[in-house]
Amino acid sequence: MTRREMKSSIAVVVIIASFWLQGSHSILLENNCGVDSGRVIENGKNAGLTNNPWIAYLHKREQFKCAGSLVNHWFVLTAAHCLPDDGDIKVRLGEYNSKTKVDCVEHTCLKPAQDYDVDMIFKHSSFDANNHANDIGMLRLEKRVEYQTNILPVCIFVSFTESLKKSLDAVLWFKASGWGNSAGDTNGTVLQEQDILRHKSTACSELFGKDLASDQICASMDNGALCDGDSGGPHIRVMRYGQEFRRVQLAITSRTNAECKGSTILTDLSSHADWIKRVVHRFGPLADKQWPDNGVKIEPTFV
Repeated sequence: MTRREMKSSIAVVVIIASFWLQGSHSILLENNCGVDSGRVIENGKNAGLTNNPWIAYLHKREQFKCAGSLVNHWFVLTAAHCLPDDGDIKVRLGEYNSKTKVDCVEHTCLKPAQDYDVDMIFKHSSFDANNHANDIGMLRLEKRVEYQTNILPVCIFVSFTESLKKSLDAVLWFKASGWGNSAGDTNGTVLQEQDILRHKSTACSELFGKDLASDQICASMDNGALCDGDSGGPHIRVMRYGQEFRRVQLAITSRTNAECKGSTILTDLSSHADWIKRVVHRFGPLADKQWPDNGVKIEPTFV
C-alpha cells in the first residue's frame, strides 16, 4: 500500500458511548506503567527530562497541535477535539524541547525523540464540540513502540472497585503537563509541568457559559492557567500500587480559556474506562493485551 493509499484509509472511528464498569478488583491497562526517573520540580517550572516519559507531542507537518499520553505499545490517549477528520497527524514520543534535536540538561542527554505515523483515529461517539462533553479520543500508531528511558506508558485504570472510585472522586489536585504558555513561558517549546486544583463546577459554568457534563471536572491554578498547548495532555497523580509508586492518569485537558486565564475543563477518565478498554481490546494486537488475567488484585492508594 502506498503512503497516499494509507493516508486515505485512516478512518476516524466513532466508538459508541461506554457503560460503567465495576470489577472485583482494580485493573491497569498496562502492567509496566507509570514509572519515571525524573526529579521533583517546583510548580510551573520546566519539567525534568524524564518526569513525563509518556507525554506525546501531536503535530501536523511539524506544527504542534495538542498533547497526549502513551498508554501502551500501540495507543496514545488525547482529547477528541484534537483529532483531525482527515487523519493528517503524527505522534512524537520522547519529546522535551521541540526546538532541539537532542534534549540535554547539564550533562544528561536523552535519546532523540521519535515520530510515529497514525493508522487509526478513534473519537467518542457522544463528543459534543459545543460543551466538550465526552472529549476523549485515541490514536493507534502504525508501528509498535519500544519502551526506553524517555518513552514509557502512563497508568490507566480500565476497571474500578467502589472504594477506588470514591478515592478518585475525592482527589483535589492533579499534576498537569504540556507545551502551553503556562507560568510565563512565552514560546511553549519546552515541556511544562504544574499543579492544578479541582474547583467548583460553577466556576467553569460561568466562564464558558455552559453547565458541566457528568464526565467533566472543573479545575484551576493558584497562579496562571492552562493554555491551548496543554489541550489533550494528561493530569497525573502518584499512587501506591502494592509495593510500588506509579503515576496514574486521571483526566485529560479538554477546554481552556483563549486568554490563558481562569478555570479549565478536564475530561474525567473514570467515566470512560470501558471505552478505553474496548478500543484497545478491539483494535490492539492480541500479544499486547495484558488484562484481565494479569490484573494485580490489590487496592491502590493515592499519595
